[in-house]
Amino acid sequence: MIILIVINLIFIALNIFNLCAKFYKLYEVNIIMNIETLRNKARKQGLFIRKSPDHVTGGYMIVDTNNTIQAGQYQGLSLDEIENILMNKY
Repeated sequence: MIILIVINLIFIALNIFNLCAKFYKLYEVNIIMNIETLRNKARKQGLFIRKSPDHVTGGYMIVDTNNTIQAGQYQGLSLDEIENILMNKY
């Protein structure tokens, strides 16, 4: 009886782990789609989104066609900040 309970608990734990892994993959794909969408919006405005060289904060920066940083020069921008900048500023 105890063995069956232990086996059931193991199966439940494996199912929870499997669901978490699937959710993480969906979340990862959503981030990739968002950055690509933002890059397309920026390109239409003559701008480009690059990874920020700041290894502490990470994030992104916006540069123009001359490779001049327009936003995110001091610390990296999040995807939400980039979206706000592209929608409001340019």
